[in-house]
Order: sequence, then C-alpha cells, then structure tokens
Amino acid sequence: DLEKFRQKQQQLATFSTELKNLKKKLARKSEIVDQFPRITRKLTEKFPPDAYPAIAVRSAKELLQAGKVGYFVPAEGSSDYTLVVGVGFPHDWTGKVRIHSDEGILGMALQKRMVVSRTELLASSGRRSSRPSLESIGVAPDFVAPVFGVSGAVGALVVAGCPFPPEEERINVSMLADLLSMAIQNATHLDSSQDGKWVDPLTGVFNRMYFLQRFENELRRTENYRQTLGLFMLDIDEFKKVNDTCGHHAGDV
Repeated sequence: DLEKFRQKQQQLATFSTELKNLKKKLARKSEIVDQFPRITRKLTEKFPPDAYPAIAVRSAKELLQAGKVGYFVPAEGSSDYTLVVGVGFPHDWTGKVRIHSDEGILGMALQKRMVVSRTELLASSGRRSSRPSLESIGVAPDFVAPVFGVSGAVGALVVAGCPFPPEEERINVSMLADLLSMAIQNATHLDSSQDGKWVDPLTGVFNRMYFLQRFENELRRTENYRQTLGLFMLDIDEFKKVNDTCGHHAGDV
C-alpha cells in the first residue's frame, strides 16, 4: 500500500508539472493572439519603405521580450551588414559596426534565405576569426530572419536574449519577418506603380515580374512554417484563336 501511495504521489507531481507547463504555454499563446493583430495593423499602414524596420524592431522587442533586437542592412558599397535600427545594442554601433554577410548565423540565414535559430547546429559553422560575425562581436542571436524586398534580401532581423524556447517562437519570428517583408514590398510597389513596372496596363492586375517575386516569397514561407504549398494554374482554352481570327484588339476587349 505504501508503494502504491508513493506511485500515486509521483504521478500527481508529474501531472502538476505538466499542468504548470501547459498553463505557461496557453498564457504565451494568449499574449501572441493579443499582440499580432496590433502588429499587423501597424505594418499594413501606409509609410515609406524605410519606416517599417523601426516598427518591426519595437514590435519584436515587445512580442519576444528580447534583450536585443536589431535590423541589419548591407552597408553602402560593401557586402558587409551594418545595424541601422536597434534596441539593446550600443548606440555607437548604428551605421558603424560591420558584419560579414557569410559568417556565423547571419551568413547561414542569408544563404538559406530563411529564419535560422540558435538551436540549429550549423549556425556557427564556417566562422573565421579574421572575418567579423555577430558572435565574434559579442552578440549571441536566438534568431536571424532575412527580410526581402522586391529584388531580393534587403536586410536581416536579429533577435537575442529571448527567454522563450526557440523551437516554439520560430514561427512567430517568421511571421514578423514576413510582415516586414510584405510591408517593404508593398510600399515599393506603390512607389513604382506609376511607371507600370509591376502592373499589366491592360487588366490592371500584377504582372509576371510580380508573380515571380511573390512566388519566391511563398516558397520561402513553406520552409519557415514547415507547411505545404499549392499552386493553381488557370488558362483560357484556345484563346490564341481569338487573337488570330478577330485581331488583338478584340482579344484585349
């Protein structure tokens, strides 16, 4: 009977621990549910492209409760990355610190074109002491998330000092990076829409150039979220005959 009683006590202790962990996870999910709509609203307001990184940095700091959040971009005339907006970093780093674009976790994220967390074993491979990396200057990132404009990577969101398990927060960092990427892309599209670069002049819908850029984004999202991707292709049967028989003007109509 005593042995059975001890076993019951152990089971109760295990259940109590599991319940506490479950409550923590539910509380965290509740925080995320409360914060993401506000972040989304902020990042979908109309601002110049260079205004969104600061919004994303502040949002990431609050959402992830991180000690450091920074937005790094390619330095002018160089392949190195430099800090342009950050919280928790030394003030004299802005515009001055240089990080090599193929070193450490930053290099891995840019090379893979997806979010990389500190738990990925290859994140620190290939480091050379002669080439500066985030790690070599004293930053231990939990996440590095590439940010993409209309023509490729335009920056990287760096998060350090996050108190939550990386495997549970990776999707949140991915969503935030995607929101920032889309905000920058949309602002750029709006700025360039006057010259018709991204829009078909006949139908007013986005053109092939836009599709290729957007499709690449979606492929990257499938990697970040570990989800499948579906693509629907629709065609008008024998539409060429309309142009050949009635002329291109009729086809346009």
